[in-house]
Amino acid sequence: MANQAERIRIRSILVAAFTTGLVSFAVLYSPQPLLHLVAADYRVTPAASALTISLPSLMLAVSSIAMLWLGRRFPAAKVLPLAVLASGVVNMGVWMSPWWAGVVAGRTVFGLLAGVIPAAVVGYLAAEIPAERMGRAMSWYIAGTGAGGLLGRLIAGLLTEPFGYRASLLGIGAVALAFGLILLVAFPKPVVGDAARPPGRLDLAGLGQALCNPRAASIYLLGFFAMSSFVAIFNYLPFELSSPRFGLSQSSLTLSFLPLALGVFMVPIFGMFYDRLGPRVMTSLAFFLLLTGSLVTLTRSIPVLFLGIMLIALGAFAGHSSATATLGRQREVDPAYAASLYMFCYYMGSAISGYLAGMAYDSGGWSAIITATAILCGLGVGVALAVLPRNPH
Repeated sequence: MANQAERIRIRSILVAAFTTGLVSFAVLYSPQPLLHLVAADYRVTPAASALTISLPSLMLAVSSIAMLWLGRRFPAAKVLPLAVLASGVVNMGVWMSPWWAGVVAGRTVFGLLAGVIPAAVVGYLAAEIPAERMGRAMSWYIAGTGAGGLLGRLIAGLLTEPFGYRASLLGIGAVALAFGLILLVAFPKPVVGDAARPPGRLDLAGLGQALCNPRAASIYLLGFFAMSSFVAIFNYLPFELSSPRFGLSQSSLTLSFLPLALGVFMVPIFGMFYDRLGPRVMTSLAFFLLLTGSLVTLTRSIPVLFLGIMLIALGAFAGHSSATATLGRQREVDPAYAASLYMFCYYMGSAISGYLAGMAYDSGGWSAIITATAILCGLGVGVALAVLPRNPH
């Protein structure tokens, strides 16, 4: 009976981690297929419209470091439901604003709230899940973020034609609010009491070691390159697909995000390839897929374009999966600090490149986006070949 109760408790923890990731990332990425509509409605440039993705990503990056300290002071089981609930409320307010400044400010606040979630989830799982099951536990959370990002994009995009983009984004905020209320009641209570919680001290020496370790630092950089390439493509894909070059409707261009589902489902298979090929080959292959897919999108054929998008999705998820797996095998650095620094660089890739790629798009069109992506992929392959080991063990 005790074993059965423990299995049920662990399963409920995994479901809570999955749900938290799903809801928060659905809210984060739901505006992405609508950026061209946001730009037209508020009369801003493509790069400015991308701030609705870049600013929350920047807050996620900053929070991934801040939560190294905050996560030791506040109980995650209480913080996570409140963060989900508040992010839903804020996102509803964002899309009621008639002013662009209100949208930017609101999405920044949402990013601060959403930034609490990844580090709090990691700390919660580390305290509640046995070490030998942590890989599986984290895969549930990562799967939730991937599924949430995909569903947020698809639901927002497909509901826009019948209801308008504001109503679709308000609806996603309302769903997040509802899930937050459910999690407030149903979130699994921790076994470790607050009295046993470790003190809220940040080990600066440990953080510095994780930052300066050459192998670990190269993996942070790979995360930056992979996320930069991915966001540069998908932030401005709606502008290109709605342009005279393709002239797709909102529903049709939203379906171009569907290949992201393949990347989500392929994560376990990437793990098997990683075990066979090793980090150097697997990471290089991921950037090769990203590069090939981006070059394929230069076509004027929609079926071929969708093939390119599929390759980009596979490359992005393969790169993220390979980098995190390699980082997890670094014994010279504290895993919590290394993971936080990796996520900092990962989301900084989204924040910085997501905006700068818009400036490139304004000046050089889609070919400028592809040129920037090719440079990032080339740098990624160079770092992987120079630093990563062949053998995953």
